[in-house]
Amino acid sequence: MNWRWARIGVCPLSAHTRVSGTPLPLRANLFDQCASTSILQSGLLVDWLLPSEIPLRLEHYAILITIGHTEFPEEILPNLRAFVEGGGTWIALGSPCNLPDLFGAIPLTRADGSWRTLGEGYALAQGNPPLLPEEWGLMHVFGGVAVLADGAQVWAQWLDPHARETGLPALLTNTYGAGRTILFCVNFGETLARLRMGRSLVERAVLPGDVPQETNPHILRADDATRLDWHLDREPCAEGVECFLKPIADRWIESLIRAVIWAGQQAGLVVPMLWYHPRLLEGVGVVSIDCDPAHAQYENTLSHLLTLAGVRATWCVSEVGRQTNFYRELNRKDHECGLRYV
Repeated sequence: MNWRWARIGVCPLSAHTRVSGTPLPLRANLFDQCASTSILQSGLLVDWLLPSEIPLRLEHYAILITIGHTEFPEEILPNLRAFVEGGGTWIALGSPCNLPDLFGAIPLTRADGSWRTLGEGYALAQGNPPLLPEEWGLMHVFGGVAVLADGAQVWAQWLDPHARETGLPALLTNTYGAGRTILFCVNFGETLARLRMGRSLVERAVLPGDVPQETNPHILRADDATRLDWHLDREPCAEGVECFLKPIADRWIESLIRAVIWAGQQAGLVVPMLWYHPRLLEGVGVVSIDCDPAHAQYENTLSHLLTLAGVRATWCVSEVGRQTNFYRELNRKDHECGLRYV
C-alpha cells in the first residue's frame, strides 16, 4: 500500500515577521502565540506560514490551520477558495475571516458593522461529532466570533456562562467543492491561556459551601484565581464530594488533533505525529513538592518512595537546614531542584 502523508500548514494570522533561533519561528500576539505553542507541542508535524506566504505555498498542503482573525487581501481570496474547492481542508481557530461562505456561516455584526465577539461560555457537543465526544460534557471556552449556521453542520452549540442556550454554534463543519472546512467559533489561544493562567487577584473569591474556608481573611489561595466554575466545571469524585477532574485545556488541544486526523481520513491521507509520552501513555503528570523546613524529616522518606515508584518530581526547597548531599541525591535520581531564598 502506498501511503500519502498529509502536509499541514499553520498560519497565525497576527504574525508578520519570522524569528530565528526559537522552536516557534513566528512572532504573533499573545493568544495566537499560546495556540501556536500548543500546536508545536502537540506532536503534529507542521510548517509555519505568514499570511503573506499563503498564495505561494498553499498548493503544497492538504490541511491549512489558521489561528485568529484577519481580513485577507482580495488577491489571496481566490487561492483559499481554490484550495478548499480542490479537496483541501481549512481548519479555522476563532474566525472564518472574510470568507464565511466557505464555512457555511453568517457572521453577526454590531451597528457599526464590526463583528460580534463572544465572551465566556461553554461548548456542548451535538450528535457525538468526531472532534468533541459527547461524554466530555460542558467545555469551558473564552472569546471567538458570533456566527449563524447557513448550510453548515453544527457539531457543538455555544452556551452562555450559566450553561443556557444562546442559539449560536461553537463548532461548525461544511463541505465546499471537493474539500471541507471546520470552524472553531471559540478563541483557541485565549481559552487555553485563561484556563491555564487563571485571573489576577486583589481579593478572595466567594467559594461554595462545600469548599473548606480559610480562617485568615487576608490569605489568598490558588482556588481564588481559577477561571473554572465551581458549579458547572466540577464532577463527582466521591460520595458527596465534587472535584475539578476534567482537563479542559488539554481536551481542547485534543479536539484540534482529532480535527486534523479526521481531515486526513476524509482525504485518504495519513497524518504523521510524534508521540512524546513513553509506552504510548495517553498523558503524563508533573509532581511538584513544596518543602517546609519545619518538616524536613519527611523528605528522605518521600524521596525513597518516589524512587520505588519510579517517579521524578520538582522539589521547591529552602537552602536553610539541609546538607549538600541532599541536593546531590536529588540530582542523582534525576529530580529537578529549585532553591527558595525566602
